[in-house]
Amino acid sequence: MYTLQNAVLSYDAQIAPYTPIIVGALSSILNNLTDQPMQLLRVINQYAELVKRDDVRRNMNTEREILLGHLVRTVATMGVEVRSRFKVLMKYCSKGHRILIIHFRKTKRTCKT
Repeated sequence: MYTLQNAVLSYDAQIAPYTPIIVGALSSILNNLTDQPMQLLRVINQYAELVKRDDVRRNMNTEREILLGHLVRTVATMGVEVRSRFKVLMKYCSKGHRILIIHFRKTKRTCKT
């Protein structure tokens, strides 16, 4: 009996010999975009289903590390910007607004996502 699971296994078996070629082509595309984080994210999103495959994912550690580095730097930069904007905001706020801002900051720190 031909089931969806059998179809998937058959497809995986047929594509297996081409995995190194696919990984090489995708790695080449991503390596050309290492200095362009937004483009890198777009390409990864475009090929998301391919990147999710175990055999492709296992061979793309370097590309994942590069993307993770970009994300860590971006989040750190955003944190610095937010803190500096809060300081400026606190200078020009009335006492009531300052209390709200301080409450917001404390609440934000305690929230877990």
